[in-house]
Amino acid sequence: MNKIGIDVTDEYKSNANPGNGSLIRESGYVDSFHKEEIDMAEWLIKELGGDVTLIKEANGAYGVSRPDYIWQDHYWELKSVDSALRKAVRQIHDRPGGVILDFGKSRINVTGVESKIKT
Repeated sequence: MNKIGIDVTDEYKSNANPGNGSLIRESGYVDSFHKEEIDMAEWLIKELGGDVTLIKEANGAYGVSRPDYIWQDHYWELKSVDSALRKAVRQIHDRPGGVILDFGKSRINVTGVESKIKT
């Protein structure tokens, strides 16, 4: 079954334990480079619970991309909606959990978003 465009928020909320969990940083993680990722990790813990591990950069290794988080034993990537979304999907391919889409305060057209992420 193709799950593109399906809102799984209710599924995650039904299994949530809001406010319970820890923010864990991989050794060498640099907070100053990742404000948005840290803010979203804190939101995940507050709203859904669970431990969130912040994954450090690949330290300049050419061609090596790493996801932003490990949450619920899966890789997660934070991206705003643009062509970078395709990269996010590739980054979590080995242990897919999902991609967090941060729309900020902008208005979105769901049909337009779906067309960007269909492969």
